[in-house]
Amino acid sequence: MPSRPKVFLGSATEALDITEAIQYRLRDIASVSVWRHDPHTFAPTKSTISSLMESLGYFDFAILILTPDDVIFSRSIATSRPRDNVIFELGLFMGRLGDKRVFIVAMGDVTLPSDVHGITVCHIDSKLPRVDILESLGAALYPIRIAINDLAASEAKAAPLHKVSLLGSTTDEIEKSEAMKSGLRRFYSYFLRSLERAGIGLLTCGPEPLRGVIFDFYSELIRTRSRDQMWALAPLVTWHWRKGASIGINFAPVAFEAVESSSSAERREREIGDANIVVAMAGRMGTRSYCESLLSGAVSAFGSELGQKPLVMLSWFGGSIETLMRENKGRFIKQAAAYADLNPCDRIPDWFEGTMPEELASRLCFQLLRLISPK
Repeated sequence: MPSRPKVFLGSATEALDITEAIQYRLRDIASVSVWRHDPHTFAPTKSTISSLMESLGYFDFAILILTPDDVIFSRSIATSRPRDNVIFELGLFMGRLGDKRVFIVAMGDVTLPSDVHGITVCHIDSKLPRVDILESLGAALYPIRIAINDLAASEAKAAPLHKVSLLGSTTDEIEKSEAMKSGLRRFYSYFLRSLERAGIGLLTCGPEPLRGVIFDFYSELIRTRSRDQMWALAPLVTWHWRKGASIGINFAPVAFEAVESSSSAERREREIGDANIVVAMAGRMGTRSYCESLLSGAVSAFGSELGQKPLVMLSWFGGSIETLMRENKGRFIKQAAAYADLNPCDRIPDWFEGTMPEELASRLCFQLLRLISPK
């Protein structure tokens, strides 16, 4: 089963109770995030506009609640208008998602923007007592429910599941520093969370610390998700493992597809062959060897044309990837232009300090979304 559609809910602070009620009403058909409670949309460590721009790619739909919060005088006529920030968010999501995926819930006599033709608008009578407004939301939201269900169902039949393979896991330098090891685990943990939110699949059961973080992350999801939610999560993960690797053997088949290989080389080639995008980072010489094969267009033992795989190479963490990119800098100019927002050729000395691991993970996932489905 495909992952459930992800919906952003935006409003003024005064309408937060209505926003939370809408979240409750739509919980059966979508994963709904209220702006106030979603740490990825308005992260405390980032500016509001930066967090909002990065979150656009995560959501499939947006619902903006427009309430008559401000009185504006124009040509001597007083009108009730929504808050400017809510209108701004409406414009951002319309530009990213299009008018068929953005919905308006209008309260009372609020004046709507003039350029909202084509958007589904649900009206709520603000003269009713607040408790009655909350009770009447079920009927008012019916057109939105139908639109989300229809669009999500049609895309589930047509859209392929994109999966990412991660090359590399750590470096000798990182292994000598507890601070770096902690920062790398935080990076991987936040990156996995971002992938899960974005509905991007993961193909891996790599070495430590990546393998342990993956195991802990998805084990926690299994313990905390309902059976229906696990059906949505299961297609997102394929555990590639080899004989003799203890972690994942007894556990993975319970919820995820497991692919067994007889050697590390076979496991890696199967994993890359199944991936849509390969991300290389924090690797030793083995990682460099696979990257060179990808760049040369080699064909693996399983017939996959490795050179056809989009390859994102990051020298943020040093290691063999940094060396490879430095030695062949000219070869990567064209390739790096495809994901220039990542600054792939630049090592970041303080990547493990403060909130930098989380920021880099968010940046990477956002760029992967752009590469998968450019709009």
